[in-house]
Amino acid sequence: MEDISDDKNFRWQETKRMAAELGIPIVVIDGSQCAKLEYDKILEMIKRVKEEKKMDLIPEIIHKIENNRACPRGVLKKIRNELFSNEKINLWLEEIIGAIITSNIDDFNKGIEKFIQVTNEVKSYYEGESFDVDECKTYDYDEYLDRLNVLFNSRNESSGNQVREKVIEREEDNRYLK
Repeated sequence: MEDISDDKNFRWQETKRMAAELGIPIVVIDGSQCAKLEYDKILEMIKRVKEEKKMDLIPEIIHKIENNRACPRGVLKKIRNELFSNEKINLWLEEIIGAIITSNIDDFNKGIEKFIQVTNEVKSYYEGESFDVDECKTYDYDEYLDRLNVLFNSRNESSGNQVREKVIEREEDNRYLK
């Protein structure tokens, strides 16, 4: 907020001038507060995955993590890197995997499928972009895909459960969930 009262801030001065010329209002959003609210939402969703086995929340959690942490730039870089540090992200992902592992077979399979699906989506997105993937990615996508694949096969083979054909056909990367 101190940037708003800074008369030497060229961007702010230019924004005020343009808004006045165009006759449009300026809306100031506290990005730090938004990041904190997103952080709290993620924690609440992880709690629901753990306690209620809401596996449908896994893609939303991972997308929120990606949206709030991937390629942080600008004035919010510091706060986002603190709230969405690599350590916290890894902890959250491990909590999700822990909830998946301790679930019944149906929730287990659904959780693995959701986690693989969203990880493949995120991985595909970064591979299609022109920037350095390693700079932006929030976790090691291939490592998690491999771990999830091993977990899926291990649990389903030991329980005698058949691999879900419809999921395999739907996945672009059939390497996982075989």
